[in-house]
Amino acid sequence: MIQLAIDPATKFLGYSIMDTSLTIGYDITKYGLIRIDDIGEASKIEGERCCVCPQMLLSDKLLAAYNNCIDLINQYRPDVIALEDQFISSKTPTAKDVIRVSGLIILAAKQKGIPVVMYPPSEVKKAVAKKGNATKEVVAEAVADIYKNDAYVSMLVFSDKQTKTQDKTDDIYDSVAINLTHRFTRNGKTA
Repeated sequence: MIQLAIDPATKFLGYSIMDTSLTIGYDITKYGLIRIDDIGEASKIEGERCCVCPQMLLSDKLLAAYNNCIDLINQYRPDVIALEDQFISSKTPTAKDVIRVSGLIILAAKQKGIPVVMYPPSEVKKAVAKKGNATKEVVAEAVADIYKNDAYVSMLVFSDKQTKTQDKTDDIYDSVAINLTHRFTRNGKTA
């Protein structure tokens, strides 16, 4: 089975592809980061601006997220898509944008007939780091430990330590953690 996990966010979508027919620790076949907050020159049309990237229209950012999700689905043809459920205060502008991006990921999946499962952040942390209140750093370390013998995923860990790009690779680590959670538990809430 091919699983696609996406970590929805407002600047980058972290994603990972897992082939569950392979041994755990060697099952991530692709991972990446899609930038959705930069599509070139800002549109001159008036509209609601995104809180994280004020020069970009929210509608352009959402369209970029949707189109990139469709591209991932078409390229990797996953059997299931796993997401982290968003339990963040909807009163903040950033939270609203993340929820909108999540909704478009679900829409893209449903249009392609792919089931979507969602996991609360505490369940993802518990499944991977054994603590439901683990920090992002602890989750990243747990992912790195699971994949310590996999040169492909180890490159991400090495790159992260060399370039200090934790803010960006967190999204990738999170997507791998979401993928692992689905592989380990298979009991996410169906979207």
